[in-house]
Amino acid sequence: MSKKQSHPKSAPNKQALSYAEFADREGISIPTARRIVKRHGLKVMRFSGTCVRIPLSEIERFEADSLC
Repeated sequence: MSKKQSHPKSAPNKQALSYAEFADREGISIPTARRIVKRHGLKVMRFSGTCVRIPLSEIERFEADSLC
């Protein structure tokens, strides 16, 4: 019997999340996370074609907007 541990809203000292981390935080799938980024115009940091990070400031803005 393993208990699912609750994750804090953001990891300490982490300024940006991957699509997988964003999806896990929001409880959604990775493809849905990608759609949210595109549809809501969240800014991302691209380091290469496959290395993309979403700044926490953008995620927090999305979360605040989605609560309204």
